[in-house]
Amino acid sequence: MNGQYEQEPPVVTWHLDYNSLRLIKKAVDKYYEIWPGGDPREQERLNYLRLAMNAMILERLYEGDD
Repeated sequence: MNGQYEQEPPVVTWHLDYNSLRLIKKAVDKYYEIWPGGDPREQERLNYLRLAMNAMILERLYEGDD
């Protein structure tokens, strides 16, 4: 991937509502499922994102803000 993952990229912070988080998670899950191959670090990053978003969603459910 042309050295894309050789150093850590800058951190970006998003402020999302819960429904947007769930929608983005669905998109990441689908891309992980149909990942076409290539740099295995991309697949590792996708899995990291999936796990992180699962944790955010579970935390939200645990807090029960509804």
